[in-house]
Amino acid sequence: MFHVGTAYDFQPRPAAVLFADATAVVLAEMAAIHSSAGSRRLALEFEVVELLKDEQPSLVHDGSVHVSVPRGPVMSTKGEPAHSIEDFETWLPEGTTVALFLGPAAVDQARPSALPEGARLSVVGLQGAFVDDCGRLEYEDGPPSDWTDVSGFEEFADRLRRLG
Repeated sequence: MFHVGTAYDFQPRPAAVLFADATAVVLAEMAAIHSSAGSRRLALEFEVVELLKDEQPSLVHDGSVHVSVPRGPVMSTKGEPAHSIEDFETWLPEGTTVALFLGPAAVDQARPSALPEGARLSVVGLQGAFVDDCGRLEYEDGPPSDWTDVSGFEEFADRLRRLG
């Protein structure tokens, strides 16, 4: 799911723009996966380790954020989404550290029944999720356009702290 990309079909944005456009920016650890029967989306729960930005109404609830993600296209032979919960558990094991640039989820997105009362669903957009892979910075959509020289996750996190 998360990998280092080399070619993009969009213009990567500078870090300050990513930070300014986000409702919340957090350093967090993967905690749990919530789903509802028949849903094509999951809610990934992350425990917030460090809150770098938080506009109101807050996307943080009881120290966690809940990120709505699609399970991939529906497979016509089975009628089920392409990616299982187990796939997500492999890609983002419990305790994995991430940096997330969050926005509120659309109101009509399915809300897993296991989601805590009062928790708000959020989403990450392009260049919205960065993963600490044993110190290396991993991403799907590329680094901020002005931070292509970042040597690892901790340096990335330090630069984010200076933005906040």
